Amino acid sequence: EQASGPKKVGKGEKCNGSLPPQFATLCEDGLTCSNSGMPGASGVCTEEQASGPKRVGKGETCNGSLPPQFATLCEDGLTCSNSGMPGASGVCTEEQASGPKRVGK
Repeated sequence: EQASGPKKVGKGEKCNGSLPPQFATLCEDGLTCSNSGMPGASGVCTEEQASGPKRVGKGETCNGSLPPQFATLCEDGLTCSNSGMPGASGVCTEEQASGPKRVGK
């Protein structure tokens, strides 16, 4: 008799939790199913990464408007320069001094 619930698979194995329980493949504890992000797509079990935002360096793509597990924030001393369109990705660049301008007395 076959188990009616999802099957647990290990690191490097194909996973897909969006299928009906008898066909679903879930990663073992400590692993996460990394896929393309397309709903229903299969993925591969990999070691869990920190769930918070990822830090990226100068010249790398950044986007802090995504959910924490997908957000990419610039390292200290860098700023995310984008087109100004809400939700758009940008590129990490060196911060420009942007204090208040003093105009006369």
